[in-house]
Amino acid sequence: METSVAASRTPAESLYFAGDYQQARRLWSDSLAAATAAADSATEARILMWLGLVSWRLGEYQQARTLGERSLALKRTLRMETEMSRSENALGLLALSEGRLVEAGTLFEAAMRSAQAQSDTQGVSRAAGNLGLVYTQLGDFDRARAGFEQLGTAGKSLGDARAEGNALNNLGMLSVKLGDPVAALPLLRQARA
Repeated sequence: METSVAASRTPAESLYFAGDYQQARRLWSDSLAAATAAADSATEARILMWLGLVSWRLGEYQQARTLGERSLALKRTLRMETEMSRSENALGLLALSEGRLVEAGTLFEAAMRSAQAQSDTQGVSRAAGNLGLVYTQLGDFDRARAGFEQLGTAGKSLGDARAEGNALNNLGMLSVKLGDPVAALPLLRQARA
């Protein structure tokens, strides 16, 4: 079912998920200029989030934070409740990358609450999986495992192979961290498939 998820992506999102961040940035930058010219603030808010994610992937953390915070502020102003979780999650990923673990956890928890308020199973599971990364860094391996398992279960039920693969990959990483690399092998094989 990954094809149905992939089919609903914009060309820029497809490029982003394929790792072509520069080309995705070009497309989103053009779209942002058009949205700004059309005074389409909702589209601007969405694109700013994606541009922030591109900057995060490219290691441009200050730019990622500026764009992500602009996106979140605009979404709050416009009361884009269904979009809040994605921006909070994106800012949480940035905080995690910068080693700001407490802030990352707070942002992922906010993303989870926002998604729960919208009955957004995918958003809840995305935040739970990312909280698992925070808990791994903090050495709370039981909570990390629970977060990864929640992401995997939701990914499977939603037909989102990418989320399911991420969860399996993270469970494999957790097994290695816990000193059981043999247990990681089948998880990583499943993730790769």
